[in-house]
Amino acid sequence: MALFERISLLVVEDEEFMLGLLKQVLFAAGFRNVRTARDGQEAIAFLASYRNMRGAGGAMMQPVDVVLTDTDMPNINGIDLLRWIRRDAGSPNRFLPVVMVAGEADAEMILACRDVGVSEIVAKPYSLASLLQKIMAVIERPRPYILARSYFGPDRRRQKAAVEGKDRRVGADKVKRFTTAQGNLSLLEGYVFQFDIPNALKPKLDGVVSGVPVDYSAELAKAQDALAAADTQIKDWIVEAVTRLENQFKKLAKGEDVAPTRGEMNALARELRGHGGTFGYPLISEFSRSLDLFLERLGDLHADALELIRAHVDVIKVVVKQNARHANDPLAREIKLMLEKVIAKYSSKHGAMNLSARAGARRAPSAPAPI
Repeated sequence: MALFERISLLVVEDEEFMLGLLKQVLFAAGFRNVRTARDGQEAIAFLASYRNMRGAGGAMMQPVDVVLTDTDMPNINGIDLLRWIRRDAGSPNRFLPVVMVAGEADAEMILACRDVGVSEIVAKPYSLASLLQKIMAVIERPRPYILARSYFGPDRRRQKAAVEGKDRRVGADKVKRFTTAQGNLSLLEGYVFQFDIPNALKPKLDGVVSGVPVDYSAELAKAQDALAAADTQIKDWIVEAVTRLENQFKKLAKGEDVAPTRGEMNALARELRGHGGTFGYPLISEFSRSLDLFLERLGDLHADALELIRAHVDVIKVVVKQNARHANDPLAREIKLMLEKVIAKYSSKHGAMNLSARAGARRAPSAPAPI
């Protein structure tokens, strides 16, 4: 039996190619039960269908063991899906481990995910090693769950070090502990409930000895082999995405459907940014990130902006055409310098470009419903 054969996953990803590739790679790693959903709405429909299902002996059936979801999706995004899992009465399991794949690794996005109860976060572009590491973390080392006035989810404190500023943690005498998932609990004023639920996932791993760290290096190697075997498919996807990006730029330069065209270019840049490094093209992620953030911050479209957008599209095309996979290659340094010159020219006329983080404040989480 494969190590992960009895672990079931729900993968939520709106990009069809990436969804299929993830399923293919996870299957190679030994996950034999991988369900998929194209967005949060589809995932909620699937999970909600298990709400009142009972198995042998009357035990409540669990739809999956772990959810792996992207953050940036249409209809219902990853954070809203997680909020539903943790807080909605229709959720079949509010303690369900959720690994979030985030397009932004900045503090704002991390806090947004933490505040709605994420189990683990992996940032795009990610490696298969980091992805499996996060999945293994929720299987092998699940954290206690905390119910407070404004939070329900895994314990957000990963270390015991002193905190900066006001320490809002309650004393040990104000922590009520449970060893099973309780329902219909009324939180007492000033108290925190902590759920130390026995790990039900690690015993599902084949051949694992209690107390011994799990060696999944063989499974990781198989997943990496599967990704390498899909190289032609990956290259075709990248070429197609870059062609679409170039075509949208041509429309933009002609002044055709400016608002929707900019939106489509933004979406394409975000896709390439998120997946380029994962597919072995770190330069595509780097240049697409710069384009994504510039398009997001750009006000009125003008000739200088078009010149800078064109420069981004051109360097991305060169990376694909020349199969430039290493940031330190002479070609890579040359095209980076070319783009930097255009950016410097733009900045000298319009001010420095702030491309360090995504704009927009995160939505504050609402108070959790009783569980």
